[in-house]
Formats: sequence, structure tokens, C-alpha cells
Amino acid sequence: MRDMWANSEDNRLPTVLASIHEQLEKVRKLTDDATEGLSPAQLVDIGPLSSLNEEFRNLIKKAVHHAFLELGIVPPLVQEIRAAADDVDKIANQIRQDWQCGVETRSRLLDTLEAAGIRLRNSLRELPREVVFP
Repeated sequence: MRDMWANSEDNRLPTVLASIHEQLEKVRKLTDDATEGLSPAQLVDIGPLSSLNEEFRNLIKKAVHHAFLELGIVPPLVQEIRAAADDVDKIANQIRQDWQCGVETRSRLLDTLEAAGIRLRNSLRELPREVVFP
């Protein structure tokens, strides 16, 4: 597909390339929610601790979340995902601007986009898929 796009006589930007920014918004939403979503603090509100009064549950949640953050596992992963997504977005913007500059430019930009996409994919794979316990 990449070679077909690069060598195409048609100067219209392929839809999939034009929509990269919108897809990256989903990645950004994921990173916005990742730290809270992977924190075991959310588990205080379900199970046996849910019967405690709200003040005690909030104290426990705060302590558990603090211990989770102290592990230092998720925040660096989130930062890497955001940085990788920003790189993909920057390259996608460059593609939108320079798409009509010819085959060599397209090929170079698509190579750069592919490398940035691989970095983003790999950083997403590092993100835990379940709650992380301290």
C-alpha cells in the first residue's frame, strides 16, 4: 500500500493518512485515562472495602494510589506513548503539507511515518493491560 501511495499519479491524500490526527485523539484519550484506570485505588469502591464510609474509602484510595504512583511503572509509559503519538501527528501534518511534492518526498515521509508508527505501537504494547498492584 505504501509504495502504491508514494508512486500514485493521484495527488489526493489517502483517507487513512488524512484521518491520522483523529485516530491519535483516541490514543491521547487512552493516555489521559491510563494512570487512573490502571491504579488499584479504584478497587476500594468495589468488594469488601466498599462498605466503609466514604471518608475512610477516600483515605485508603489516596494511599493506594500514592503507592501505585511510587512504583513509577505507568507514568513513564504514558509519557512515552504521548511523545510517540506527538511524533506521528507531526509527521502526519508534514505529509498533509507536502503530499503533492512528488514521489521521493512521499516515500521519505511514509518511511518516517512508518518508523514513528512502529515506535507508537511498541510503546502501547508496553502499557499494562490490567490494574497494577503496589
